[in-house]
Amino acid sequence: MLAALHGSLEVWAQLLEALHGVAGYGSDVAEIYAYHLMPYSPMAHGGFAGSPALLRDLELLAARDFLALAQHFEARYEVAVLVEIGRDEWRRIGAWFAQEPFGHRAHIKIDRLDFGLPVFEPVHVEVVS
Repeated sequence: MLAALHGSLEVWAQLLEALHGVAGYGSDVAEIYAYHLMPYSPMAHGGFAGSPALLRDLELLAARDFLALAQHFEARYEVAVLVEIGRDEWRRIGAWFAQEPFGHRAHIKIDRLDFGLPVFEPVHVEVVS
């Protein structure tokens, strides 16, 4: 349970970095690795060579969990979470994402739904006595 919580928090932090334009992969694009959403890393455990069905189940679970986390992130921050589906081609995350195994990584872009408002516009308040 703690590993799943740690992984989810790691993914959330990466989404926040993308939201603020400081993601390590590329400003508003985060590189999310599926193993963060699995109870343990398939690569570290031999890739489940003897049980492809178990590996597929873990990858589908990771996809479902990332979808739930991304949809919560969208609602919390009023943004769109976009998944790179091809070179410079993005699609808003939705139920389609959980239909395929999430086995390695995904590039995720955060698109602000702020209707053109500046990201961090400073506010100056002058107090007159």
